[in-house]
Amino acid sequence: MTPRHPGRALLDLSSTLAGVALLPLVVPLLVATRWAGRSYERIGPRALGVGGTLATAAGLLCSGAGLVTGGVVVVVAGLVPIGAGIGLLLSPMTTAALSAAPADRRGLASGLVSTVRQVGGVAGVALLGVLTGLSAGGLPVRRGSRSPPSSASSAPPSWPGPSADGPATAASTRATSRDSPSAAAGSVPHLRSLAGVLSRTRGDRHAVVVLGDPVNPDVLDPTALYRLRDGAYAADLLLTAVSEFDVFAWLAAHGPAPAEQVCEAMGWAARPADVLLTLCAAHGLVDRFLEADDLVRISDFGRWHLGGDTSFDLRPYFGSLAERPAVAEFAGVLRTDRPAPWASAPPRPDGHDWAGRLADPRFAATITAAMDARGAFLAPSVARVLGDLAIDRLLDVGGSSGIYAMALLEDRPEATATVLERSPVDEAARTLLAERGAGERVRVVTADMFGDPWPADHDVHLFSQVLHDWGARDVERLMATSFAALPPGGRLVDVDAHVDARRTGPRPVAEYSALLMHSTPGKCWSTGELGDMAARAGFAEVEVRACAGDRSVLVLTKR
Repeated sequence: MTPRHPGRALLDLSSTLAGVALLPLVVPLLVATRWAGRSYERIGPRALGVGGTLATAAGLLCSGAGLVTGGVVVVVAGLVPIGAGIGLLLSPMTTAALSAAPADRRGLASGLVSTVRQVGGVAGVALLGVLTGLSAGGLPVRRGSRSPPSSASSAPPSWPGPSADGPATAASTRATSRDSPSAAAGSVPHLRSLAGVLSRTRGDRHAVVVLGDPVNPDVLDPTALYRLRDGAYAADLLLTAVSEFDVFAWLAAHGPAPAEQVCEAMGWAARPADVLLTLCAAHGLVDRFLEADDLVRISDFGRWHLGGDTSFDLRPYFGSLAERPAVAEFAGVLRTDRPAPWASAPPRPDGHDWAGRLADPRFAATITAAMDARGAFLAPSVARVLGDLAIDRLLDVGGSSGIYAMALLEDRPEATATVLERSPVDEAARTLLAERGAGERVRVVTADMFGDPWPADHDVHLFSQVLHDWGARDVERLMATSFAALPPGGRLVDVDAHVDARRTGPRPVAEYSALLMHSTPGKCWSTGELGDMAARAGFAEVEVRACAGDRSVLVLTKR
């Protein structure tokens, strides 16, 4: 609870109050030390040591419970037995250690006792740091799991354990060693060109190999450009939170509070509120504790600049942009959960949303070209990450141009693929596949993925950035349909930008989710949410693998 101690951040205490709160630790420490020195000969070190250890343990349990619940009184009450316990331990244990040493070596014994005490303190702090990182979801720890892919630009989102919404899911993260283009890229000309563009990692950057020749990663890695495009609406969402709802001032006055209570106070729907809270957490404006009833608390950073009552209140600065059109649109989405028009275009007379506009051939061609352009860099990275996955017949559900299916076939000369797409996107896909000479190995089937039956003779189903366009009910429908159509041992592969299991980031994904929430019924789903949905659909195994461009791959297996 000192200014740099985690307890101060957890309890929101000022530096002065944190110092005052430590007095219940110091006073019992002084009293117990004095009493233990006087009682050493009468009671002995064993009784004093056991009593001090038990008192310290009881105090730590009490203070730990207070840190979890945010109760300052409970934390301070736990400091009393901690101080008393340390006082009972230190003097008697030091005296016992020195008494056991020969008189001519007591100076050496004193130095040894001091050294062991310091080493113990350093080791304890390091151990607590590791445990804190693990409890915060920094490392995916699962029985039988392996290390995350060393060739990823960032670690994959951590996978959750058992949740209240569904049975436990087992996750293992596997690394692949396919770090170079294959010499044999298949028989399709476009696939041969894709085989020459495979992302690799050097440090935290993706290097790119073009036809086997290394080039400047700072020039060819478009991740920064993806982030500019995908995060275009993130600032507007934060502007809305500040100027329309003043949510940070409310949290400063009434928090910490469960997300459900925040939604009730602000008049928000659950889906858009979840996206906003994830974005705020990713930017360090709030702390979010999903494991504690999704408790939300304003951070020191958020309180200082957006919570009011400080000299550095930036709310008027944010408010100067409150007239931006997207701010009013986000306010409507937060209140109604109804998506705004795509790209903030004027409302259409027919009232069609993003999905409805795909019936327009011109709009469908625009979206298909956009998804195809995005996949030119991402698809080869996905193919490399899934290089060890056995594929005989691939069903690319809602596969748009089929670029991901093509990339997955490049090193599998015997495999074939089917792109399942609605009209008129299907015609755009056929045209692109024919132009690239892939029509014989990748066919297109016209069907509605929600209403029409899926082919039952495919061993792998691929969702390439599809699920983020749909709400929870539709995502579960798609998973259930996939499970029913797959043979035993078949796999569902989801390529997307995934929020971590704690729904606190990563920041680029949280910013992308703002765009999706604005214009579609979906969002960037977290690995925890998708894990629960997969378990309910019947999938028994889940893997999470990282790939380029802030994306990751989920592999679900039917048993």
